[in-house]
Amino acid sequence: MTLLLAGGALGTASAPASASEPPNPTVAVSLDAADGSVSDLVVDDARQVVLLACGNGVLETLDYTGQTVDAEYLPGVGALALDPATGHVYATQESEHAIAVATADGVQNSIDLGSGVTPLTVAYGDGRVWFGYRSADGTVGVGSLDPTAAPAAVDLHAVPGVWSQVPQLAADDSRLVAAAGGTVSVLSLDAGHAEARASRMVSATGDVRQALLSPDGTAVLLPGLTGDTAAALSTDDLSSLGEYSGAAASAAVAADGSVVTASGAQVTLHRPGSFDADRTWNLGAPTVGLHNLAWTRDRSHLFAVTADPATGLGITLHLGFDPDLTPSQLTVSAVGNPPTVQGRLTAGGVPVTGAKVRIRRGTTQVLAEPTLDSDGRFSFTDEALTPGDYTYTADFGGSDTLQPTVARSTTTVPPIRSSIAYTKVPGQVLGGQAVQLQGTFAVAAGGYDPDRAAIASWVTGPDAPGGREAATQHSGNTFEVLDTPAKPGVYTYTTWYQGDGTDAYVGGSKTTATVTVVRLATTLTLRQSTTSTVVGSAVTVHGTVALSGAPYDDGAWVHVLRYSPAHPSGEALPDLWTTAAKGWSFDLTDRPESIGAYRYHFSFPGSARHEPATADAVLAATGRDPGLTLNTDATRYGYGSRGTVTVGIGRHYTGTVSIWAQPSGGARVLLRKVYLSNDASLAIPYTFTRNTTFTAGYSGDTGYSAVSRIRTVTTSARLSTALRGWYTSSGSWRVYHRTAKKQLSVALAAPQPGKCVRVTVQQYVSGRWKTVRSTACARLASNSTLLWTVPFATPVGAKYRVAAASYAGPNPAATGPWLYFTVRK
Repeated sequence: MTLLLAGGALGTASAPASASEPPNPTVAVSLDAADGSVSDLVVDDARQVVLLACGNGVLETLDYTGQTVDAEYLPGVGALALDPATGHVYATQESEHAIAVATADGVQNSIDLGSGVTPLTVAYGDGRVWFGYRSADGTVGVGSLDPTAAPAAVDLHAVPGVWSQVPQLAADDSRLVAAAGGTVSVLSLDAGHAEARASRMVSATGDVRQALLSPDGTAVLLPGLTGDTAAALSTDDLSSLGEYSGAAASAAVAADGSVVTASGAQVTLHRPGSFDADRTWNLGAPTVGLHNLAWTRDRSHLFAVTADPATGLGITLHLGFDPDLTPSQLTVSAVGNPPTVQGRLTAGGVPVTGAKVRIRRGTTQVLAEPTLDSDGRFSFTDEALTPGDYTYTADFGGSDTLQPTVARSTTTVPPIRSSIAYTKVPGQVLGGQAVQLQGTFAVAAGGYDPDRAAIASWVTGPDAPGGREAATQHSGNTFEVLDTPAKPGVYTYTTWYQGDGTDAYVGGSKTTATVTVVRLATTLTLRQSTTSTVVGSAVTVHGTVALSGAPYDDGAWVHVLRYSPAHPSGEALPDLWTTAAKGWSFDLTDRPESIGAYRYHFSFPGSARHEPATADAVLAATGRDPGLTLNTDATRYGYGSRGTVTVGIGRHYTGTVSIWAQPSGGARVLLRKVYLSNDASLAIPYTFTRNTTFTAGYSGDTGYSAVSRIRTVTTSARLSTALRGWYTSSGSWRVYHRTAKKQLSVALAAPQPGKCVRVTVQQYVSGRWKTVRSTACARLASNSTLLWTVPFATPVGAKYRVAAASYAGPNPAATGPWLYFTVRK
């Protein structure tokens, strides 16, 4: 839980006992809202701490100044009870169905109460822990456990009675008070177990929300009754002893019988044996929560937790002090590095002398306890600190006449200033040479010994992208950085002053510079005998390395990678050695082993002084020609005739050859796939019906090119025509009766059903032939024949001739002869 000092004297006495009586101050400490609301708190006088049960499942321990001492995760923590003899705190864990045991060393263990048993209230008395609980079936009861037994003895039926609600509990070594609903019961513990002594209904309209026992055990105090009243009843018979004046939603009792009640932000003090208000003061905060008020037995410290009841926010712990003592005022401040902590303690404006003030830094133990001087002042010098924010707490524990008080001061501790700078930086260094940087540093502190300083350098660059340490030496207020970069490029050097062995917190200044490391230029040139060749032929690449500046005395290697179809990722060829005696030249001779693209990558690796260089030579290797031939025994064939197709391969070549034929308008058909070698050939017979294209293909391999040969031949169609229906002839003339049909029969030997045939009719007129009818498309029947009838009247004595012709298609166009006819009566 994070605690922040929210204010100083927040409350003032609204009704002091006398005009001279000073106001009663409180110190407010804001609690971390993430810890949730506070459900209960108890004070351990022996340890001088207050323990808070926080809503997020944390048991928090604070000292009397509001400083966190310990915080432990305790799931479901709700109500708390203290055994003052041992300092053990017993905490209900509702979600865990257990009672936890906490000591000065933290939470020790949790005592399981059984499945479904949910403890909600707790008290300690007569060496036992008493707890109110609700069972899984909804019934409620009061049980006890003996924490000294091993294992702890749990009795869920230790207290007789029927309860409408889980009772609020209070106990001492002789009696137990249980209050549920509007009924209060007192039970005796003298016989070693709980025996009912008295029971009384104190409210018919409200519930008892808290029960407290007076220090002598003779009275039970019930705050938070109807109308926020607080009543005191005798523990003998529960008869009324009186009602405290003023509103009282919660209460706390001191060892001398003093009672404080709280309602809202108002706190009221009642003297021992009196129900009248002695004084009242306002905390300046929304509301004191239920079970959120506690008092040390000696009345020296009063603790109250307030929060906004609507939102649960603004959770604040108020540290109040004995109102009968004179309030004291404490100031504190811290400056410098090392920080000097100083302040003053007064009471009513008068310095307090001779007393001690405790000083802490953060949550550490007490750093010092300086004694107040004659003016109430104190001073303490801490050790040098790492720069940052620090909170110092000064607290005065009080005296017989003065209230305790606490003050805090947060200070920003600065670093002791230092400076460092390079005074000599080479802008450019040749590769292989050392980089030398020089500089000075100074510390703004009197008497500082520069030889104690710790100075370090860091360099980032091409040889150390993530950075590396650079050798640094210093003497007095000067330093020198020496480094030898392994690669060329820009290097960034940073040198830090890191403080010294006696004061690790002094330092932080740095200086930065860049240095460029360069190398001499190198050129690699190539000249190749050819850029293309046939597989197996020799190719030579000649190269030269041109080095700027001083060359290598003993020569240099050139690395070669060859990328080829067989090794697309590259293969290393033997390195080539070159020297000055060779003019820094080299030669590579290679014979490509397969068809494809070749790339020769030459690389000169360079050195610390010379740049690397690369160059590529590109070569295209083609395959050998296998000498494939394709021939036919003629170039034109008649329909249905047979011919021969011959394929051959050259001498010294072997391979598989495929021969295809594709008739015009038909599918491509594989005639033969055959393995040929050594000038062999193959003749394949073929019957021709259409124009046909022959293809011979050789697939090739790594050494021979894939080639193909094509030959196309034509196949003539046979067109037959004849006149039909004539009755006589005269030479080449056919003679028709006037009424007879003049018909022409056409037959195409290359079957082409549906193909168009052109028919032309001419008449002999005035000494010449004149076309009288031309039919562009007379379609052949399914058997590739046609019987065409002259579609017009033919007068007696007229002379005609008719012819048919086919169109080019799978075969060349064919034209029939002229057929002559005339008409007689």
